Amino acid sequence: MGEVTKETNKKILTEDIIVQECKNKLKVIVWLFTIIGLGIIVYALFNLITNPCVNTMVTFVVYSVLFGIPFGFVVGVKNLIFEHSIIKRIRQGKYYLFVDEVSDIELIKRNTKGDDFLYFKKTKESVPLFIRKGYCNFEIGEKCILLFMAEDNKIIKIFRCKDYEVSSDLEKMFYKM
Repeated sequence: MGEVTKETNKKILTEDIIVQECKNKLKVIVWLFTIIGLGIIVYALFNLITNPCVNTMVTFVVYSVLFGIPFGFVVGVKNLIFEHSIIKRIRQGKYYLFVDEVSDIELIKRNTKGDDFLYFKKTKESVPLFIRKGYCNFEIGEKCILLFMAEDNKIIKIFRCKDYEVSSDLEKMFYKM
């Protein structure tokens, strides 16, 4: 799980913990959708090859458009590629950390469903929180360690200062404003 300091009972934030936290929690579901989407396309393609006619061609196109692309690519492969690229950039050291505090938590209404946004004081960045549980856990003024990707300056992950203490190896990865 990770080392815990004896004085503060906080987890020590290391690069391995950052990689573990950035891995998709729904990886099994993503792989399942990928397999289902690609399996449906392969099945329809097999039918098209074994019985080439207009009906199997239409079936192949419909299955690909309705199941293969949404499940296999959008939910599956696209998320796996994104996760792999983030982990690769972290392993290459193409990220930085920044300590900031929550300045505002706002609910923005979109149609009937609202999204919660967490705003930070110094970086003036906002992060959407899609889970109501995440909204309730953060408080205004709470200090957080923000993980940014170096190329696009985008917040990837938030670590709460009350839960994590940074290891000495990661001290060089902090960005000074």
